[in-house]
Amino acid sequence: MARFYADIHRMANKSRKKKTEENYHIYTTDGVEFSKAQKIADIPVKAGDELYVDVIPVELTDEFIGLLRGGVRIFYLRRLAMLKQTYERLQMRSKTSRNDLRALMAIESMWFREVSEGFLVLRRLISAYRALLKSHQRLENMSKALNPSDRIYLMNAVEQLDIDADRLAERIVEEARIRYPQYDRICLLYTSPSPRDRQNGEALAELMTYVDFNKGVRDI
Repeated sequence: MARFYADIHRMANKSRKKKTEENYHIYTTDGVEFSKAQKIADIPVKAGDELYVDVIPVELTDEFIGLLRGGVRIFYLRRLAMLKQTYERLQMRSKTSRNDLRALMAIESMWFREVSEGFLVLRRLISAYRALLKSHQRLENMSKALNPSDRIYLMNAVEQLDIDADRLAERIVEEARIRYPQYDRICLLYTSPSPRDRQNGEALAELMTYVDFNKGVRDI
């Protein structure tokens, strides 16, 4: 079993002129020798290996799922603020991908969380749901600045966003039931029978992504 550390760049697989090392995923196993990868799949991890990363961008969800299905264990940093604190502790002044990795390697394992495919799939859906809610709020606020006769143009869009958000919330609940066997049990214990209820169901599904299921339900 090998342990890899990687500094993830969300745009690493994009073509651009004058691409430098900082524009790739940079990885190491020892903090001395560093290599770069354009795609997550290019990092030479194998089944049974562990990959520790600073972030898992939503845009790269499928690439990380590919590694999980290949038997790689993936851990991400719970709090990015730990990187800054470690920089200060190690007295590193220049912010580079290589120094990020040196800092990452110096952080205790307790500050990393192992991820599952279910977690990544739900997180991506939840991210889309939040985007719909933000768009809904933005358009609703903007409509208030219009006179009543013009407001209808934005309110049609707001109503459609309501419909889309409800449908996506239902999709998130369905996925949570598939990915987390504990979901229905907790739902019966802590939510009302009628999910406003899709919103309540979505909120519970979102909460599930933060739970450590190595603990018992009572501890959760």
